[in-house]
Amino acid sequence: MYLQAPVIHAAGGMDSSTLKAYTVKGAEAKPGEAVQSEDGNVVTVRLDSGGKGDVALVLTAGDSGKTSLERGQVLALARAFASQAK
Repeated sequence: MYLQAPVIHAAGGMDSSTLKAYTVKGAEAKPGEAVQSEDGNVVTVRLDSGGKGDVALVLTAGDSGKTSLERGQVLALARAFASQAK
């Protein structure tokens, strides 16, 4: 999750404290749980790694404030992708 912080930061338009809170929340999420940024442009889903480390799907919908997708659409898309991960 933390390795993806620069991408999350850019796409979510977050300041440093918001980014830190978001990455901590994502890292603490249960497998399959989606965590969405305040602006809705970034969704992270922690995936079940089978006990062999951590795996996360990060979906961004373009730059913050510059996407044609609605908040719910970004969340649904991330959940659909995550459900296909095995």
